[in-house]
Amino acid sequence: MGASIRVQHRRTWFGDERLGAFRLSLDGQQVGVVMPGETLDLAVTPGPHTLGIRQWWYRSPPLAVEVDPSEVVLLDADVDRSVGAFRRFLILLFKPSRALTLARTPDVAIETGI
Repeated sequence: MGASIRVQHRRTWFGDERLGAFRLSLDGQQVGVVMPGETLDLAVTPGPHTLGIRQWWYRSPPLAVEVDPSEVVLLDADVDRSVGAFRRFLILLFKPSRALTLARTPDVAIETGI
């Protein structure tokens, strides 16, 4: 198995799950959709990549990721939970380009080599 990026969307969504989906872009191109509670695996070439997620008009800041050969980089897609609910509401209103987060999980990478 070669280099890849795995994006997980663990947020709970009530109602039509299509409305809770994140659209994923890789190096400026839309490459897929991650539904709530699901994971998307992307085969990539080793080296630097830039990723972002979008949901409606909300976006994440771009995330630069360096992927080594035979490495699976694990990323979490979510809303910004590092701030309180009121501040999160203000971010949604006034800074929609920073309302979502895309970040490496604490398990920085999963080695797939034998």
